[in-house]
Amino acid sequence: MDEHQYLKGIAVDVSHEFESMDLLSFKDFLKTKDNEAVLQIQARLSGGFHRDHELISRLNNFLANKPEGQKRFATIQATEADYKKHPDEFTAGIKWEKI
Repeated sequence: MDEHQYLKGIAVDVSHEFESMDLLSFKDFLKTKDNEAVLQIQARLSGGFHRDHELISRLNNFLANKPEGQKRFATIQATEADYKKHPDEFTAGIKWEKI
């Protein structure tokens, strides 16, 4: 098992909160998780270009703005066609899971 797989196995999953909270509420929620070593989000593209762009943007923000020492992972489930609509946005560390 590589380090990435191991860390994902111990990560605190915040997917539900990511999907159900507005941006400000989610940011406040993340502050309560500053002491967690690893956080992860798994989301699914809907096929709507603007909604998907916003979702990817929020995931990029999640990955980029973390406390020092914390590791974060983000996975997006998407069809190949939806993935190809956003090729440049997946370069920031978001993993694509083909559905």
